[in-house]
Amino acid sequence: MTNLEIFDRIVHVMHHDYAGFKDKATWDHPDAFRQQVTTSLNTDQLSDIIEDYLADFKDQHCFLYRPNHTELRMPFFTQRYQNTLYVTKTYDKKIPVGSQIVAIDDHSIEAMAQLYKTRLAADIEHQEWSPLLRKAHAVTLANGRTLPIKLSKRDDPQIRHDYEQLSSTTGLMTLEDFASAIPMNHLLEEYAEKLSQLDNLIIDVRINGGGSDNVYYPLLNWLFPNSTTLNTIFNNIDPDIVQETNYTPTNLRNRRRIFNEFASEDDQSTQTYLNTILNDLKRHEHAGLAHFSDSFDDEDTVISGHAKPTHVYVLCDRKCGSSGDNFIHITCASPKVTIIGRNSAGVIDYANEAAEVFPTFEFWYPTTRTTAIDQGKGVDNIGYAPDIHIPWTPKMLTEDVDLNYVLKNLIQ
Repeated sequence: MTNLEIFDRIVHVMHHDYAGFKDKATWDHPDAFRQQVTTSLNTDQLSDIIEDYLADFKDQHCFLYRPNHTELRMPFFTQRYQNTLYVTKTYDKKIPVGSQIVAIDDHSIEAMAQLYKTRLAADIEHQEWSPLLRKAHAVTLANGRTLPIKLSKRDDPQIRHDYEQLSSTTGLMTLEDFASAIPMNHLLEEYAEKLSQLDNLIIDVRINGGGSDNVYYPLLNWLFPNSTTLNTIFNNIDPDIVQETNYTPTNLRNRRRIFNEFASEDDQSTQTYLNTILNDLKRHEHAGLAHFSDSFDDEDTVISGHAKPTHVYVLCDRKCGSSGDNFIHITCASPKVTIIGRNSAGVIDYANEAAEVFPTFEFWYPTTRTTAIDQGKGVDNIGYAPDIHIPWTPKMLTEDVDLNYVLKNLIQ
């Protein structure tokens, strides 16, 4: 395929197969980007143009992925506080954690925020600056030094799924994604006896890249006090809201491809779950955007419930997205659960991704939408709010303020 054919194919998918194609029919301007696509572009250059085009949809579930390719990554990550970007994590010794970035390419943070206000969340605390920093050349620190931004290759970080006993009555579980049922099942099997004796369970999902909702369903047994079903929970928190699927031959093909990949890597329950979804996609293949009463859903999933742990405290932040968003939304319905921290990412209104495969990369996009959007209850780029909001401050660079708040103020 030529570069232009690849670009036009992605535009076609966004206009016909993307679940938000009706909601965002006037959001994109493909002609402006099509003019930039030439035969001489390499994969990186073409990817940059496509990603700029996709940015107009404001959907983090739309992205390019290059299998077996170690991408160039940002050397640091930031959090905005007032009109400064604080470095929260770094791979560059010249820009240590705590460094204060006051300008990007000689533009103040306030000026950059105004210039790119359509690309940034309205809430300062919720803004993600990495996409803008990736395209910048240099940053200026509060001490006056100007340093170049050097993207570099590095391996993916190790994903944590672990449990720590903080005291005889309190445990801490850290879950950094819901990508596979295997680590979750192992964790729950290994620590079931301890969980059954806890007064307090703290669950840290402040960094959680999402995955599949069915992965965390077994954990819900410990988070609700009594037997219930997902259907009952959703009827309480989301009455009259359903999930619509964009049924198209393209989406059937593209979801089948990734289902085959994930099913081969995970346990039997996940394979069964994916096959049920696939059968639904086949049954209504040409229906377009719709919700059918006979469509697959997992709302009849039974939650057994346990009296222990007595109290559950979930730590949340803007890096908790997709299935992580859903986890926050569902668990807040339990009388045992208190959410502490900051809003989740808000990457959930359009979900259940498919992948269109090209010679050098894959294009991932969502195939379902929630009708919460129609009721003005969408949370994309906003997230689900915690029960107790703890504003982000630079103090969090040296102290786990969220965890300490729970230990000092909530645990009795």
